[in-house]
Amino acid sequence: MRTQRFEARAQVPPEHYGLRYDSAARWVNYGLQVRTVLECQPRTVLEVGIGNGTVSCLLRSRGLDVTTFDVDERLRPDLVGSVHTLADLVPPRSFDLVLCAEVLEHLPFEMLPSCARGLAAVARQHVVIGIPGFLREQRWGIALELRLPRFRRALKLGMDYPLPDWPGPDSEHYWAADHKPYTLRTIIREIERYAAVERVLRERLDPYHVMLACRPAAPHPGNGRGD
Repeated sequence: MRTQRFEARAQVPPEHYGLRYDSAARWVNYGLQVRTVLECQPRTVLEVGIGNGTVSCLLRSRGLDVTTFDVDERLRPDLVGSVHTLADLVPPRSFDLVLCAEVLEHLPFEMLPSCARGLAAVARQHVVIGIPGFLREQRWGIALELRLPRFRRALKLGMDYPLPDWPGPDSEHYWAADHKPYTLRTIIREIERYAAVERVLRERLDPYHVMLACRPAAPHPGNGRGD
């Protein structure tokens, strides 16, 4: 498939991250990001996609050395640039962990491998990627649980239900993990060309967001970038 021409730019004005942006579900997502990062025990973190600065603030309050990176200089990140050129702007293996949450879906899916390569290139130990999508299982139904003394058995009934097709890019998102052909398996396969996905995490209170905790591939001798 031929990759369409892509121009890196801010898709929303800074006012987008106002008071109404921080919904209850979004705070749950912030917590998932922070917990996933802390469980990796890094000392230095590069946050790609600063948003309104909440996650970087929370991580710094836990004593981590956080550097922010964003395409929109109006948000005042430490470094300005697009995720698809990250490896050209940041030296290889510069940070213990690279966090990139709710960013990659703003670029064409064909660019996912190159973005994953860049994230893995600048991370020493871990890459944490957040993606959108309900990740519906392809089954709908009911779950019945029978509880008796010394006996517990769950009975599940369901029926096949195919995922819907992606209707096409909207004003912000090029793809999401709950529409064909962008299944979670497909997304992980593209990311794992450069970083092994070790854990898939999500919160029941915010089923629309998923975290992928990854381990960057070892760099090839001579280039330090894992190409």
